[in-house]
Amino acid sequence: MQVKTQVKAYQLATTGALNEFHKVLTPVFQAAMGVAPGDGFRLTIDSNNHCHAISTQLLFSEQSIPCLMTSDQAKDVAVKFLASLDTQLRRVLPPRLTLFIPTSPRSMTSAKMPATLGVMPEHWLVKFGIDIPISERSQQLGDASHLAPLLGAYVDVRLCSVGDIGIGKGCSVLSVSLQVPVFTGAIMPCELLAFKDTSGEVSQKSILVYALDDAHQTVLAPNYAIPDEDELVLIPATRFSLAAGIDVMPADGQARLDAAVFGGSGSFRCEWNILNLSANTDASVSGDVLGNSVRLGPGYFHVLLSVVDTVLELTAHTGQIVIVPFASESGTVRNTSPALV
Repeated sequence: MQVKTQVKAYQLATTGALNEFHKVLTPVFQAAMGVAPGDGFRLTIDSNNHCHAISTQLLFSEQSIPCLMTSDQAKDVAVKFLASLDTQLRRVLPPRLTLFIPTSPRSMTSAKMPATLGVMPEHWLVKFGIDIPISERSQQLGDASHLAPLLGAYVDVRLCSVGDIGIGKGCSVLSVSLQVPVFTGAIMPCELLAFKDTSGEVSQKSILVYALDDAHQTVLAPNYAIPDEDELVLIPATRFSLAAGIDVMPADGQARLDAAVFGGSGSFRCEWNILNLSANTDASVSGDVLGNSVRLGPGYFHVLLSVVDTVLELTAHTGQIVIVPFASESGTVRNTSPALV
C-alpha cells in the first residue's frame, strides 16, 4: 500500500487583522530599527497585513553620508535585525497571530543604492525571498529540501551608515518592508496529490510552491509550479489548494465564459463582475452575476471571477480581457446556469 505524502496548509489571518495592533507594533519596529523615541518614524500597515516602517529622520536627511559597509556586512546586519524583530514581535502579538519573517540568509540579494539628496542617503537594499516549511520534517530538522518558495512574498531591508547610533556601531535601518503571510497558528496536514503530465504519467519535474495572492486568501496551501514560457502555471497540489481560470468559447456571435476551477472540495460558488470597456461609463459595469458560466454579446470586456469553496471556505480570484469580435454595440451579460452547489 502506497503511503501518501503529508504536507502543510496554513490558515491565514483575516483582512486587516494587524491594524488593531498598530499602537503596539509601532514602538517594536522603532526599537528594532534603532530609532530613538521622539525621532521621525512612521509605520504603515495596509489591509493585506503588509507592514512598511521607515525612519523619516534618516530618509529625508540633507546629510550626504557614504555607506561604508560591504555587501556581506549588510546581509549580516539585515539577518540579525530580522531575527531581533521576529523575537520582539512574538512577544507583543497574541499567539493567534504570527508574522512569518525569514531569518535565513539562503535567499538574499543585495544592491548598493545611490544617495538622493533630501530623499535618502546612500544605502544597501537587502532583499529576502521567502521559503516556508512544507512538512513537519523541515520545521523540526531545518531540512532545506522540505522547504517551498513562497511566491508573492518578500522582505526588503534598507541599511545606511549613521555613526555610533542605530542597531549597531556605524549602521542603522533606514526602512523595512514586510509583505509576508500572517498565520493564525492553525496548520492543516493534508495529502499531496500526484501530479500527472500530459501523457498521464506521474511527473517528477514539477516543483512545489506556495503563493500569497490577496487580502481575501484564507489558506496558504502548496501548488505544483509548471514553467510555461516566461511564467509559472500553478496547479493545486492538495485539496486545500484552489485555483480558478476562465475558458472562453465562441457561441453564435457571442462568447460563453465558463469558470474553470481546480482543487478544493468540488462545491463552489462562482461570482462574475464584468466591466464593458466598449460601452459608455454609465452602462459599463454589470451587476454581480452568479453561476458557473455567463454569455457576452459583442464588445470589449474586463472580466473578474471570484470562486468560493462553500465547504472548505477557500477563495480564488482571476481576471482577463475578453474580446467578442464583429460588433460595435455594447455587450450583454446574462446568467446561463445556476450557481454550483
